[in-house]
Amino acid sequence: STQSTGLTSVIPVYQRLMARGAHMLVYSGDVDAIVPFMGTRVNVKQMASGQSIVEPWRSWHVTDGFGVQVGGFVEKYQSVTFATVRNAGHEVPFYQPRRALAMFESFLTKQRLPQ
Repeated sequence: STQSTGLTSVIPVYQRLMARGAHMLVYSGDVDAIVPFMGTRVNVKQMASGQSIVEPWRSWHVTDGFGVQVGGFVEKYQSVTFATVRNAGHEVPFYQPRRALAMFESFLTKQRLPQ
């Protein structure tokens, strides 16, 4: 319970912000040992309760010195986008700067992550 642990969920705060028109990007490194992406994905589904899936779970890609690479996976609801970043740990931009930048640019310019 909240009283015994002192922890509270921020999900209701995010839901209030989304109800007022905010769009959110929630992301996880897929090798994050601190906050595993599957738990984050479950929380995002809870946050997006009642929202339609705009874009089903799919891979997204980046081009680097080795050619086109899988950057991670993405699922988009009406007000929240959940993305994973392949081979990134807890500090995504530190582990995968090119992939993190592609993800941030896509979100900020309201573009789909590249397929």
